[in-house]
Amino acid sequence: MKKLLLIITLLSCNLSFADDIYCKVVGIIDGHTIKCLTNAKKQIKVRLYQIDAPKSKQAFGSKSRQALSDLVFNKDVLLELHGKDKYRRTLGTIYFSQQVECLGHPSFGYCVDPKGIDISLEMINQGMAWYYPFAKKNEQYKKAEEQARKNKVGLWANSNPIPPWEFK
Repeated sequence: MKKLLLIITLLSCNLSFADDIYCKVVGIIDGHTIKCLTNAKKQIKVRLYQIDAPKSKQAFGSKSRQALSDLVFNKDVLLELHGKDKYRRTLGTIYFSQQVECLGHPSFGYCVDPKGIDISLEMINQGMAWYYPFAKKNEQYKKAEEQARKNKVGLWANSNPIPPWEFK
Protein backbone atom coordinates (compact mmCIF):
# COMPACT_ATOMS: atom_id res chain seq x y z
CA MET A 1 0.00 0.00 0.00
CA LYS A 2 2.85 2.41 0.86
CA LYS A 3 4.49 1.72 -2.52
CA LEU A 4 1.22 2.43 -4.32
CA LEU A 5 0.82 5.73 -2.46
CA LEU A 6 4.39 6.70 -3.30
CA ILE A 7 3.86 5.94 -7.00
CA ILE A 8 0.60 7.90 -7.07
CA THR A 9 2.30 10.81 -5.29
CA LEU A 10 5.24 10.86 -7.70
CA LEU A 11 3.00 10.66 -10.75
CA SER A 12 0.68 13.38 -9.51
CA CYS A 13 3.59 15.71 -8.77
CA ASN A 14 5.20 15.12 -12.17
CA LEU A 15 8.58 14.45 -10.60
CA SER A 16 9.81 12.25 -13.40
CA PHE A 17 10.76 13.80 -16.72
CA ALA A 18 12.89 11.85 -19.18
CA ASP A 19 14.71 14.88 -20.58
CA ASP A 20 14.77 17.07 -17.48
CA ILE A 21 17.33 17.35 -14.70
CA TYR A 22 17.73 19.41 -11.58
CA CYS A 23 20.91 21.40 -11.14
CA LYS A 24 22.37 24.35 -9.30
CA VAL A 25 23.41 27.41 -11.28
CA VAL A 26 27.08 28.03 -10.41
CA GLY A 27 28.06 30.48 -13.13
CA ILE A 28 26.65 33.13 -15.45
CA ILE A 29 28.59 33.52 -18.68
CA ASP A 30 26.33 36.00 -20.46
CA GLY A 31 22.63 36.83 -20.76
CA HIS A 32 21.80 33.45 -22.27
CA THR A 33 24.50 31.04 -21.05
CA ILE A 34 24.98 29.53 -17.59
CA LYS A 35 27.06 26.86 -15.88
CA CYS A 36 25.04 24.33 -13.97
CA LEU A 37 26.15 21.70 -11.45
CA THR A 38 24.13 18.47 -11.46
CA ASN A 39 23.44 16.29 -8.43
CA ALA A 40 26.15 13.96 -9.77
CA LYS A 41 28.59 16.93 -9.47
CA LYS A 42 28.95 17.22 -13.22
CA GLN A 43 29.26 20.79 -14.49
CA ILE A 44 27.51 21.58 -17.76
CA LYS A 45 27.42 24.70 -19.90
CA VAL A 46 23.83 25.55 -20.85
CA ARG A 47 22.74 27.87 -23.65
CA LEU A 48 19.19 29.04 -22.99
CA TYR A 49 17.00 27.67 -25.75
CA GLN A 50 15.03 30.01 -28.02
CA ILE A 51 16.47 33.31 -26.76
CA ASP A 52 19.47 35.43 -27.59
CA ALA A 53 20.92 38.15 -25.38
CA PRO A 54 23.14 41.11 -26.23
CA LYS A 55 26.84 40.33 -26.61
CA SER A 56 29.10 41.61 -23.82
CA LYS A 57 30.30 44.51 -25.98
CA GLN A 58 26.78 45.46 -27.06
CA ALA A 59 24.53 47.92 -25.27
CA PHE A 60 22.75 46.04 -22.46
CA GLY A 61 25.25 43.15 -22.61
CA SER A 62 26.33 43.51 -18.99
CA LYS A 63 22.80 44.40 -17.84
CA SER A 64 21.45 41.26 -19.50
CA ARG A 65 24.11 39.13 -17.81
CA GLN A 66 23.31 40.74 -14.45
CA ALA A 67 19.56 40.20 -14.95
CA LEU A 68 20.12 36.49 -15.56
CA SER A 69 22.40 36.33 -12.53
CA ASP A 70 19.76 38.01 -10.36
CA LEU A 71 17.21 35.43 -11.49
CA VAL A 72 19.16 32.18 -11.14
CA PHE A 73 22.70 32.43 -9.75
CA ASN A 74 23.28 29.98 -6.90
CA LYS A 75 19.72 28.65 -7.23
CA ASP A 76 18.40 25.18 -7.88
CA VAL A 77 16.57 25.01 -11.19
CA LEU A 78 14.92 22.47 -13.43
CA LEU A 79 16.73 22.11 -16.74
CA GLU A 80 14.60 20.95 -19.66
CA LEU A 81 17.03 19.58 -22.25
CA HIS A 82 16.82 20.34 -25.99
CA GLY A 83 20.01 18.76 -27.35
CA LYS A 84 23.29 20.53 -28.20
CA ASP A 85 24.19 23.57 -30.27
CA LYS A 86 27.01 23.82 -32.83
CA TYR A 87 29.43 24.80 -30.03
CA ARG A 88 28.56 21.60 -28.10
CA ARG A 89 26.74 23.52 -25.36
CA THR A 90 23.67 21.93 -23.88
CA LEU A 91 20.52 23.67 -25.08
CA GLY A 92 17.97 24.03 -22.33
CA THR A 93 15.06 25.86 -20.83
CA ILE A 94 15.40 26.52 -17.13
CA TYR A 95 12.62 26.89 -14.59
CA PHE A 96 12.50 27.96 -10.97
CA SER A 97 11.58 25.14 -8.65
CA GLN A 98 8.49 25.85 -6.60
CA GLN A 99 6.96 23.81 -3.81
CA VAL A 100 3.31 22.85 -4.16
CA GLU A 101 1.08 20.62 -2.13
CA CYS A 102 0.84 17.18 -3.70
CA LEU A 103 -2.67 15.99 -4.62
CA GLY A 104 -4.13 18.91 -2.71
CA HIS A 105 -4.02 16.85 0.48
CA PRO A 106 -1.69 17.61 3.42
CA SER A 107 -0.99 13.93 4.16
CA PHE A 108 0.89 13.67 0.88
CA GLY A 109 3.27 16.46 1.88
CA TYR A 110 4.96 18.77 -0.57
CA CYS A 111 6.77 18.18 -3.80
CA VAL A 112 8.49 20.37 -6.35
CA ASP A 113 6.49 21.88 -9.19
CA PRO A 114 9.04 21.65 -12.00
CA LYS A 115 7.22 23.98 -14.35
CA GLY A 116 7.58 27.11 -12.30
CA ILE A 117 8.88 30.34 -13.83
CA ASP A 118 10.35 29.99 -17.32
CA ILE A 119 13.60 31.97 -17.07
CA SER A 120 13.91 32.51 -20.83
CA LEU A 121 10.43 34.02 -20.88
CA GLU A 122 11.31 36.17 -17.87
CA MET A 123 14.44 37.48 -19.64
CA ILE A 124 12.29 38.44 -22.64
CA ASN A 125 9.66 40.04 -20.36
CA GLN A 126 12.37 42.15 -18.70
CA GLY A 127 13.63 43.27 -22.10
CA MET A 128 17.00 41.60 -21.51
CA ALA A 129 16.84 39.12 -24.40
CA TRP A 130 15.34 38.59 -27.83
CA TYR A 131 13.16 35.71 -28.82
CA TYR A 132 15.48 33.79 -31.15
CA PRO A 133 13.38 33.35 -34.31
CA PHE A 134 15.67 30.75 -35.90
CA ALA A 135 14.84 28.10 -33.30
CA LYS A 136 11.60 26.18 -32.95
CA LYS A 137 8.63 28.55 -33.13
CA ASN A 138 7.37 29.77 -29.77
CA GLU A 139 4.36 32.08 -29.90
CA GLN A 140 4.54 32.84 -26.18
CA TYR A 141 8.11 34.14 -26.50
CA LYS A 142 7.26 36.05 -29.66
CA LYS A 143 4.30 37.79 -27.99
CA ALA A 144 6.37 38.54 -24.87
CA GLU A 145 9.00 40.26 -27.02
CA GLU A 146 6.33 42.24 -28.85
CA GLN A 147 4.94 43.39 -25.48
CA ALA A 148 8.41 44.33 -24.15
CA ARG A 149 9.06 46.32 -27.35
CA LYS A 150 5.71 48.06 -27.06
CA ASN A 151 6.36 48.97 -23.41
CA LYS A 152 9.99 50.01 -24.16
CA VAL A 153 11.32 47.72 -21.42
CA GLY A 154 15.04 47.04 -20.99
CA LEU A 155 16.96 47.05 -24.25
CA TRP A 156 13.82 48.25 -26.02
CA ALA A 157 14.18 51.62 -24.27
CA ASN A 158 16.80 52.34 -26.95
CA SER A 159 15.39 53.35 -30.30
CA ASN A 160 16.48 50.36 -32.35
CA PRO A 161 18.73 47.76 -30.67
CA ILE A 162 20.79 45.51 -32.93
CA PRO A 163 20.06 41.78 -32.49
CA PRO A 164 23.13 39.79 -31.45
CA TRP A 165 23.00 37.63 -34.58
CA GLU A 166 23.53 40.84 -36.64
CA PHE A 167 26.11 42.42 -34.30
CA LYS A 168 29.74 42.01 -35.40
